[in-house]
Amino acid sequence: MVREQHPDLTRAFMEEVLGAPLEVDDIYLRPATLRRRPLTHIRHWRDERRLQRLLVGYPVYEPPHEGIEMLMSERQARDNFEYFMSVRVTRVGYLRSFLASFGVHLAFSESTKTALDMWISRYGASLYVAESGSSFLTRNPAWRGPRAGLNVIFDLALFLGEFAIRESENLRWEMHTDVPEGLRGTDESYQKPCISGIPGNPRYHFYLLEDVHRICNALQEASYVWQEPRVQVLPKTLYVQFASRTLRKIYLMAHGDVAGANDALG
Repeated sequence: MVREQHPDLTRAFMEEVLGAPLEVDDIYLRPATLRRRPLTHIRHWRDERRLQRLLVGYPVYEPPHEGIEMLMSERQARDNFEYFMSVRVTRVGYLRSFLASFGVHLAFSESTKTALDMWISRYGASLYVAESGSSFLTRNPAWRGPRAGLNVIFDLALFLGEFAIRESENLRWEMHTDVPEGLRGTDESYQKPCISGIPGNPRYHFYLLEDVHRICNALQEASYVWQEPRVQVLPKTLYVQFASRTLRKIYLMAHGDVAGANDALG
């Protein structure tokens, strides 16, 4: 007879395994600072100028508590999540007005998926902010001035989540809390909004805030002239079909087709 026992990943257990006290990485505690970007290809210059001009005045996302949710008390994180839930319609409205300036009609339609694929592929690189630290995670500093594009990244993720829920009614927004105690100080998704409700797999979540931020990071890295990308996403089709393929994967997972969901990104 073989028996397997899995110890609880408590803080004490993790510190015993590591042989040292758990410490919070400094990037979550200090304000992020802007980094100088390498030169981007000339074909991106006009699009970036246009984007930055239209970003002026874009409403800033400001929940009640600054900082990264994984380091907050449950009450503070819950306040932020409840704020997120209360402003979803308003934030989608901001995004709809903004994208209309680019000729993109934001709706829950197949044509919107295609339009967002093209828009993200063209402008996503300019939304990302090159930093030491990550104000996208901590909102420190706030998303103003050169960080205004982070509001659009956030609202794009929010809209894609709303789209996924519209297509599959079993899905829902949830504050992600299913993280062992010993990992909570290192899991950036802990206590953040995520999409849940996958049938037969209640612990499976989609982290669209991370996904949209990552594709914009990868697009910016791919825009540099003399530097190899340090961040990439796979498959490469996501660079040009991020919205449609992401929503297709979520839809198939929500309907129990795991194999189809894996193929959707192939």
